[in-house]
Amino acid sequence: MIAQIEGKLVGLDEDSALVQAGAVCYELMLPGYAVVQLSGSIGQLITLCTFEYYEGTLGGGNLIPRMVGFLARSERDFFDTYTSVKGIGIKKGLKSLALPIDRIAAAIECGDDKLLATLPGIGKK
Repeated sequence: MIAQIEGKLVGLDEDSALVQAGAVCYELMLPGYAVVQLSGSIGQLITLCTFEYYEGTLGGGNLIPRMVGFLARSERDFFDTYTSVKGIGIKKGLKSLALPIDRIAAAIECGDDKLLATLPGIGKK
């Protein structure tokens, strides 16, 4: 497993980054807060804590490898716990992290339903 990647940020869009590490350029899915924090860093050296997963169905033979990046290991660890909640998968979890993780974690601890309901894909249906 690739746990961390360091390289030049060569591209950034609303939910992913391209990081050039030597001769290889990696595409990493990112939460929204990380995109905002990296927005002024194109062309600069960055380090992201990562995890990999496979998207698709095992029986269908169409598994696609994906890599997700975070600004710190603690954020990656939070995400692992966050996505263990029923109904929050990796893509929904990434989309919902529009605010910094420390604010979301504090809202969870305090039971701040109003703040949590403002997160994309998390509010009442």
